[in-house]
Amino acid sequence: MLYEVSRIITIADLEYLSQEQASKWLGVSRGTLIEWEKEGMKVIRKEGRVIYSKEEIRKFLLRFTS
Repeated sequence: MLYEVSRIITIADLEYLSQEQASKWLGVSRGTLIEWEKEGMKVIRKEGRVIYSKEEIRKFLLRFTS
């Protein structure tokens, strides 16, 4: 008998995050994400949802550490 092992996907595995996932991943409020978007952080808007790219989040945050 063959068994298929399912892999649990976590936020760490994802490259694109929902607002709730991004908030949890960064440890910030949704309001903070909205403010960052107003300050220039790029997001993807699709079908009424906001999607965050980890790469774009990193680029945005690096502006404040350099």
